[in-house]
Amino acid sequence: MLGLWRIRILQSEMGEFERELMEMIVEICNIPQPLPENFSEDSPLIRPESLLGLDSLDGVEIIVSVQKKYNVRIDNQQIGREVLSTLKSLSEFIKNSLNQAGSTL
Repeated sequence: MLGLWRIRILQSEMGEFERELMEMIVEICNIPQPLPENFSEDSPLIRPESLLGLDSLDGVEIIVSVQKKYNVRIDNQQIGREVLSTLKSLSEFIKNSLNQAGSTL
């Protein structure tokens, strides 16, 4: 889990759902703490410029975890790349998928 001090910083910068996703990503991808100070919900998640150092294998782990936890489908590689471009895009994809299915968080 994220350290309490880091959660407080994230609370001021991200919504509750985005913090929940970030905590899940930190846990499943074993991201070292503390997170980079300049990481935001608009920072790249999985690319060479990712502040978190995540790669395509981490992306697969994130997709599998998101699909299991939120019961949404990320069907193809191109959609997966777009969805995993930032924490914000991942959050928006999940929320939109749940809204279309008539579910809520």
